[in-house]
Amino acid sequence: MKTIFDIYSMDELETVLEQLINLIKNGISADLIKKKMKLEMIDELIDIAKARIKNNKISEKLFYTTSDLRFATPEIVADYRAKRLKCNAIADLGCSVGLQSFAFAKKCKKVYAIELDEKKIAYAKKNADILGIKNIEFIHGDILDKKIIEKLDVDVVFCDPERLPAETERTIETIQPNIKKLMELYSKITKNICIELPPQIKSIPFDCEKEYLSVDGALNRLDVYLGSLKTSEISVVTLPTENIITDRMPSCDVNKSGAKKFLYEVDAAITKAGLLKQLLCSLKAPEVFYEGKFTLLTSDKKEKSPFIRNSYEYINSCIDDHLTIIKMLRKYDAGSIQLRGKIDEKQYWRLKNKIENSITGKNEFVLFFLENVVLCKKLRDDRKIN
Repeated sequence: MKTIFDIYSMDELETVLEQLINLIKNGISADLIKKKMKLEMIDELIDIAKARIKNNKISEKLFYTTSDLRFATPEIVADYRAKRLKCNAIADLGCSVGLQSFAFAKKCKKVYAIELDEKKIAYAKKNADILGIKNIEFIHGDILDKKIIEKLDVDVVFCDPERLPAETERTIETIQPNIKKLMELYSKITKNICIELPPQIKSIPFDCEKEYLSVDGALNRLDVYLGSLKTSEISVVTLPTENIITDRMPSCDVNKSGAKKFLYEVDAAITKAGLLKQLLCSLKAPEVFYEGKFTLLTSDKKEKSPFIRNSYEYINSCIDDHLTIIKMLRKYDAGSIQLRGKIDEKQYWRLKNKIENSITGKNEFVLFFLENVVLCKKLRDDRKIN
């Protein structure tokens, strides 16, 4: 298969990509660009240029498409995984353009990076050259090919499998490659296997640790650990702080209460992992104010935790009636609002504009639409502590 690296030198590629980036930023359409610049593989080059525009987090001029970028592992997650999976030799199954492999290369002596897509592995090899990484052996082929597996001598296996982007319900059966077959084949080399799975997956039919990763307060990834990598049944890790809560930590009863002085929105990873009782034991004196799509705790004492996504000062509440809501907002000189809770996404802006058109104050508040409408003032971010 011919790639862009067979056609253009690196200097030529960077010159063309810089031109394309400038044209795209100036609003020139792809069709017009293709008429103006008669280049081989122009569609691919335009896609790379668009990906570089979208991604301003990677300073190096690496090669990836918009599709690669969509499914790419964030650097903060890749680095955390590499730290946890540090070993002598690791296999990265389905390495794509190499971003996770590069993180492994910082912590492991040898990395085997395997990828079926010939274009992706060409990108990965070139990206490794750009970064000066020498301890990765790239292998083009099927990760379930027994001939490839026989070549590997590794301590740990990692796999980030493919998911159908439009799938509404995640299951092990719809993930590619076949996870059960993968585990059967690779367990003959090592029992220490880590697989990334969708956090929304319905069930996981094997013995493992389920680790939910939260990035900046939002649920981001689910990694499952087998063999000696397993340290608990369920865990939640916050990034970048790397605080952890597991099912092996002390748990407290869930007591429900009306709103007190403060409300706290629990990190969705805690809710998804079912570790609310463990979180409650790590705090001062919170009770549960609301459980539903998200969880709100309440307390008269100021709570600080990396597992609290947002903190609020409770102001007041009222019934879900437009005129009553407006009256309450005017009382507190409200001028702008954020809406949370039981709000239809399609109706969000209509409702927000309708309310804000009836208030003229200077203060900003958050309205939670729960059983009643709860008025709060958002406090500063207290997650980056400890």
